[in-house]
Amino acid sequence: MLYIQDVLELWIEVQSKYLYLEPIFNFEDINKNLAIEAEKFGKVNVAWIETMKFIENDPLVISI
Repeated sequence: MLYIQDVLELWIEVQSKYLYLEPIFNFEDINKNLAIEAEKFGKVNVAWIETMKFIENDPLVISI
């Protein structure tokens, strides 16, 4: 149970950082000026969306 709690706490932390950064990297000017960082965020963005879709399709915590 502690492992599950740790994972959920990490997800909450990642989600809060994601919600902070996501609108920033939606600006074209920032993507041009911070091309490397924008590319890295894009990769994380794809991984985050895929993970959340997986979880949405199978919300049982035990299988995750």
